[in-house]
Amino acid sequence: MAVLFVLALWETPLEKVSEAIGIVTPANTLFILALLFLFALALHFSLLVSRLTDQSKMLAQKLALLERDLRQAGGRTEDADAGGEPDEPA
Repeated sequence: MAVLFVLALWETPLEKVSEAIGIVTPANTLFILALLFLFALALHFSLLVSRLTDQSKMLAQKLALLERDLRQAGGRTEDADAGGEPDEPA
């Protein structure tokens, strides 16, 4: 973002970049560069949110398995205290 700010203030490099890509107006070059920057930023955040969603899903599944194991272990200790046989795993 700082690069765009520098290019906006200092026109000589912006004019050279515009000539190199074949764009007549340097303001259009600045606009295109800003759009490309925003597109890259949106892509980055999209990938980040996708990865965090997958991690959240995996954590929820692990938590559900741990809660199930805890309930089953609690049921076995109550049966053993009452003199009954512990539950066989399925």
